[in-house]
Amino acid sequence: MSSNVHIKAQGGVILIVAMVILLVIALLVTTMFESNLMQQQMAGNARKKAHAQQAAMTVVDALLERRDHFSLRAAPGQRRCSQDDGAGHCVGTALVIDEQYLPEAGALRFSIERKGPWEIGLPVMSEDKASSGRHFRAALFDVQVSFVGGHVDSASVTVHQGVLIRRASANN
Repeated sequence: MSSNVHIKAQGGVILIVAMVILLVIALLVTTMFESNLMQQQMAGNARKKAHAQQAAMTVVDALLERRDHFSLRAAPGQRRCSQDDGAGHCVGTALVIDEQYLPEAGALRFSIERKGPWEIGLPVMSEDKASSGRHFRAALFDVQVSFVGGHVDSASVTVHQGVLIRRASANN
């Protein structure tokens, strides 16, 4: 009879230990679930950012293909844009690219600005160091593309690409 009383007393302790173990397991599972959810959100954000970056770089490549976008006769500070920005910063003809390079959804703005020689910091080569025996100068252009995805939770990106075009003399 005394062994029966001892078994009943142990039955309550086992129940409490089992409940504590289940509680610890539940906390571990909840923590892992929250961590996994956070990782999925970060991966989704990285995918959206990469998509926006790819769309912007495609437009940059399309702009770089057309030599007529980079006028060496443009004054430093002159900016040509895809559309008027409303602040009067854009002058000259609007930039146009083929529709095949445009993203399916989202807002896209792009511009090309001629930078002044004081912003470049490139030295003018002397005759004895220049391979052709003439001075060469460079015209610097800043290609800027801003893309905002077409969905509420999509990413946005702005890409700047510098372009140096060598000029044969200071007159052009």
